[in-house]
Amino acid sequence: MVDQPLTSGPVDGEGEFHGYPFLGSGSTGYPDAAAVLRSYLAHPAFEVQFVADDLDEEGAVVFEEPDSSPDADVLSVQYKTAAGVGWTGIDYYKQAVEEASRMVAKHQLDESDARAGVLFYRLGSELEADLFITARRWLLAERGRPHGKHLANIVSPEEALALMGLYLRWHYQPVIIGGKSVRWHPTSMRHCAAFIAMPAFERWNQAGRAWCDTNSDLTLESLNKTFLTRVSRAFKFRDNIFGLSATMIEHEPEEMLCELDSLLFTLVSAFDITARIVDHILMLNTSGIGAAWQRVKRGKWQSNLQTHAPTLYDYTKVGSEMQRTFQVLRWLRNSVHNEALDLMRDGGTYMVTVSSETQSRLRSFLREGHPGWTADTLGIQVQPPGGATAAKPESTDWFCCGSWMAC
Repeated sequence: MVDQPLTSGPVDGEGEFHGYPFLGSGSTGYPDAAAVLRSYLAHPAFEVQFVADDLDEEGAVVFEEPDSSPDADVLSVQYKTAAGVGWTGIDYYKQAVEEASRMVAKHQLDESDARAGVLFYRLGSELEADLFITARRWLLAERGRPHGKHLANIVSPEEALALMGLYLRWHYQPVIIGGKSVRWHPTSMRHCAAFIAMPAFERWNQAGRAWCDTNSDLTLESLNKTFLTRVSRAFKFRDNIFGLSATMIEHEPEEMLCELDSLLFTLVSAFDITARIVDHILMLNTSGIGAAWQRVKRGKWQSNLQTHAPTLYDYTKVGSEMQRTFQVLRWLRNSVHNEALDLMRDGGTYMVTVSSETQSRLRSFLREGHPGWTADTLGIQVQPPGGATAAKPESTDWFCCGSWMAC
């Protein structure tokens, strides 16, 4: 279900946004999420409904004029499908009007905007759409209120694209690139995603090739390829985690846990390979596994960067977001040395549990108060002492790894 303001405007694939650099067909930039979304809405894999002024098109949903009689408390709604025109109604319409008035005062809104937003999410229980997509920031902000769970599954255009793209990849459907349907091999797609996630990589990779040509040493080029491969594989494991967690039936919880283990090992190994690359470029000639970010407190390797690469040293030193990201990954990955990651059932959801030792470390770490690093933003639920530290898959979406999963 798409909110009315999102149904019109520029469409990805028209004009300046015809194609992307990695397809060799033009644009050096990207349209905003709403423009891309309007392309995805034409994909045959999705059944789309949208709030409209009339029933001219299939998928249109139209609010009728409210009944003015004193006892009336239902707002009639018509919608058009391939089978014809259907009818439903939104109960407790007066309650919706009252809520809209509160939203006007709370968010300094126009009354029509507030009423449209309130009615939009109430369609959720009636039309049973999987996603309700809106660009109304105030409505998205209301998801965080105590009763926000009653707002159906409201998402922004950016969030909708992430979920719709995952759905297409999970079901091996063509994706939309530059407004066109493209059947893209998953390996190539993941490599392109890795390139986009790391905009400096190509410059770095070209420098590595020049180094190899000059020094007749293929080590650096090989390390660069390994790094890109590991990052692109991480996207595969991430997709599998999200896809499996959408159903969680039969043996899928164990399969999801397997994918999480693979994701953690792959991301930590991607971090490790960058240390090897840095060591090779700076000609530090560190032997064995000495060139590794996790040895920052036990060795001098990272400290040596302060002299040879001060900017990189500041970016990777203790307390930096890079080190904090890596620390969370490493603690969870190090289940190889402790009890393995496990699953426990909590009502209708599963929780990924860790050992008591890791639990204690994470609890202290997340309480340090560093901006942007809390249990809430990571999606990690820290239980009281003796309990389990857990990442919790929320219903059909699994955002448990938060910001660091996207690295």
